[in-house]
Amino acid sequence: MEEKYKIHATHIASTLISIIIILITIKWGDIPKLVEYITFSLSITSLVLGILQLLTVLTLHLHSFTARQQLAQRQGKYLRIHST
Repeated sequence: MEEKYKIHATHIASTLISIIIILITIKWGDIPKLVEYITFSLSITSLVLGILQLLTVLTLHLHSFTARQQLAQRQGKYLRIHST
């Protein structure tokens, strides 16, 4: 039963995407530099997403480093308390 829904969902999604592409082509087909505008906007979007990814990785690395330091400090305190 689920396979039937997946097939229908894929068919509906591909039909909607095709309709959107056709409408965009009809509406904006007469703009002479449309391809250049789209290419530029995709390049800027790619750069922004790359910068966001770097910031996310650096932030997660910093939090991971801080958590490891805190864990090491707690383990050291635990070992000193329970070793005597």
